[in-house]
Amino acid sequence: LVPQAEFIFMDMANAVDGNGDGDYEDEGETPPDIVYFGRGGQNITIFVEMNEPLKRTPAPTLSYIYNYGVVGGDTVLNVISDSSDADSIEWYYDITLADGDTNDAAFHAIFTAQDRSGNPVENFVGADIFQVDNIHPPAFGTGTVVTHGEITVEGWFNGNTDSIEVKIPIVNPSTDSTLYLGGSVDVQLYNITRGTQWVTVAESDSIIDPGDSISFFRIFDSILTQLPDGTDLVLGDSIKVRGKVTDRNGNETIGTESTSKFV
Repeated sequence: LVPQAEFIFMDMANAVDGNGDGDYEDEGETPPDIVYFGRGGQNITIFVEMNEPLKRTPAPTLSYIYNYGVVGGDTVLNVISDSSDADSIEWYYDITLADGDTNDAAFHAIFTAQDRSGNPVENFVGADIFQVDNIHPPAFGTGTVVTHGEITVEGWFNGNTDSIEVKIPIVNPSTDSTLYLGGSVDVQLYNITRGTQWVTVAESDSIIDPGDSISFFRIFDSILTQLPDGTDLVLGDSIKVRGKVTDRNGNETIGTESTSKFV
């Protein structure tokens, strides 16, 4: 039998293993997500599954290279496993992905180990199936914000305001394809007078079309709902607005504030 290692990349953030046996087969348990893309700062587990048991001395180690095939990416060598099964077949390595433009793109995994006869593991499956996306959406300025309702007054929220329209530029897929099929836009407000932080209003919008000035709408009731107790709008408050764009891999870019402000 020729020793072979298979790499499986997992995001454990939502995994639930009630009895700690690692099989995630019992009622109420949630298995980890199998992932093929990650981003800087994300914690992932690299699961190495063997087709036969390994020697524990010397300890099997994991090494990995960012931006594989291109000069400049980081290399991490000889990481010891965080856990393994009693049969020495399943090996788990918990890592935090490095950030930075030079650590983008291809990710190459290397497993150094011996089977119980002392033969080195030289056959690998999935060593190059994972990619790192460390490129954030392009910087942008939040465009004009317009109020809608029966009677509107520029620069004012009033009792007739039923929604706001926020203009945000979205680049073409040729510039950043990761904004599509999973990218999103959020609208955020800040109460200059009494607020302490930016507040995201309502749910995200999916990115569908590119353009220099794409409209995103928020119902005014949702603005009032999202403002925490103590920062609800009262006469005299001033509000500023900005957009946030997130690509499908979770990289975020917060736009500069709109020049439109409201009282």
